[in-house]
Amino acid sequence: MELEHEKNGGPYTKDEQRKRRDEVYRLHFEYGYSARKIAEFLKVNRGTINRDIMQLYANIANKWRHLDPEVFVRNQVERLELQRTRLRKQLDKVESFHEKIIVEKIILDIDMKITNLQIRLVETTSNIHKRISDGINEWQKEEKSGKRVFLQEMFFEVSEKAYKKLYNIYKEDMKF
Repeated sequence: MELEHEKNGGPYTKDEQRKRRDEVYRLHFEYGYSARKIAEFLKVNRGTINRDIMQLYANIANKWRHLDPEVFVRNQVERLELQRTRLRKQLDKVESFHEKIIVEKIILDIDMKITNLQIRLVETTSNIHKRISDGINEWQKEEKSGKRVFLQEMFFEVSEKAYKKLYNIYKEDMKF
């Protein structure tokens, strides 16, 4: 983005501010550039860029409070996949072996980010479920209740005999 004229300080019109912030968002969040680099690219004071980035993070945090985390995660994954698609198209155009390796490494980094995000989500969900069941069981214990919750989030392969025993225990406990 080129601003119509080089700015060494405000005041900016609302339209200039919006365009600059959109470009700062793209350069910082999509390409990972630092405030210093963005200030150089846009020929804007670094303090202005730092304020833009802080404002963008504040906006994201505000949206985060109101959004379902699942929506946020889906949006993040979608952005990463869009970057991956652009890079994949670029890879087909690259002729130099060295450049191909660089683009392939960036694609791998994106794939790893998506994978790590998925792993963290699964771990977080499991930890939340465990904390909830532990809390319920602690409360049941304090109330001197003979009941406990049992949470298991995976499949177990057991013998038919063990299955029948477990199923009978479950059936017996489900009778009120």
